[in-house]
Amino acid sequence: MYSDGYDLGLVDPAADATRAQGYADCIDESAVTLLGRALRPRSVVEFGAGTGALLEDLARRWQLREALGFEAASQLVASAGQRDQAQATIRQGYAEEALGEIGGRYDLCLSVNVLEHALNPEAFLSVSRRALSDGGHVVVICPDGDVADTELLFLDHVSSFSQLSLRMVAAAAGLHVIGSIALRGQQKGFRLALLNPDATAPQAPTDHQYLSLAQARSDFLKGWSEIDDGASEWLNDRPYAMFGAGEFRNLLRTYAPGWSREPKHS
Repeated sequence: MYSDGYDLGLVDPAADATRAQGYADCIDESAVTLLGRALRPRSVVEFGAGTGALLEDLARRWQLREALGFEAASQLVASAGQRDQAQATIRQGYAEEALGEIGGRYDLCLSVNVLEHALNPEAFLSVSRRALSDGGHVVVICPDGDVADTELLFLDHVSSFSQLSLRMVAAAAGLHVIGSIALRGQQKGFRLALLNPDATAPQAPTDHQYLSLAQARSDFLKGWSEIDDGASEWLNDRPYAMFGAGEFRNLLRTYAPGWSREPKHS
């Protein structure tokens, strides 16, 4: 899904910049809440850096000594290289491939909406931990798996992390979750977790507290599976308008192909 041709960050540069600023604000605010102080690293490495907009924002607001990002898609890397007076360096490739170079060097390792795509989340978090210098932190932002939401509909979301499951995976990677915060505003539906290395972090025991979440997810997916027939019956060939674009339009076209593929008005 995320091959060399991935170019979502280039579709609307202004929106990409606004998104980056919003996430940078969330990181600042969440750190104060979770640590009781501002997070002011001197060096940051980001995995899945996209166009570099977020890392560039952090480099400027934190006056970073070093800001390095890794991104697999060449078009996004090329766009990052065209920034005027860039303070962040974005390289094509994966952090795992450069671990020998970056290991133990960074005060903060950051990933935004990447962990849910990882085929091996434990290995991904392990690389994040090994990139840290002494006293460093890991910041992970991903969809809030404690809420049954549209993130469950995306084929490339390999995992959906509840707070408990993230703690378990983090512990297996030698990390302790200091705390996490459900984001609001434009970032609603996502959760930020702050982690630090802890080789003795116990894996949380499995219990039954998430049975209700499993049922909520099942009900949510069942509802989407019924959209096509339900909407067709409700519309009864009447004209309709569909507002919005992007991922939700594509979701409707995928899950309700009978009525949303060729709308009367779009």
